[in-house]
Amino acid sequence: MTSLISQTTTPSAPAALNEKLCNTCGTNKPLTEYYSTKGTKDGLRGECKCCNKAATKARRQGPKRKQILDKQIDSQMKRLYGIGLDDYNKMLEDQGGKCAICNTSEPGHGGNRFCIDHCHTTGKVRGLLCMPCNVSIGHLKDNVQLLEKALNYVKVHKDCVP
Repeated sequence: MTSLISQTTTPSAPAALNEKLCNTCGTNKPLTEYYSTKGTKDGLRGECKCCNKAATKARRQGPKRKQILDKQIDSQMKRLYGIGLDDYNKMLEDQGGKCAICNTSEPGHGGNRFCIDHCHTTGKVRGLLCMPCNVSIGHLKDNVQLLEKALNYVKVHKDCVP
């Protein structure tokens, strides 16, 4: 009778110093097929890039998809604007779910979130704007004099507007 141990196949050791065994698929692959990390002795992740991408894709399409995306958005908002997703949602609620300038409920240009308008000098968040309003202010470089000139221009030529 043959023992189970001798029948079981075990992954082979790396063929060369420039290869590594993937913890997930059990295949020896070149070191270039691994992402780097600071948390391991060899400076490389345990799974190959292919297995890592497949696992990431499975997580993003799984039942926790919204939770994962919300966490990423929260992190990005905190990094860029100093507010989290909860702060954003509170601001949106305070604005009645609409742009702070034109009162549209559509974020614009296929987006599903309003832009976080902020002062480019101080970084202070001012409000949530639809894409067209945010871009308009941006093109005028947040310059009050230019905004007033644009307003006066539109007022003078209001009879030309259909």
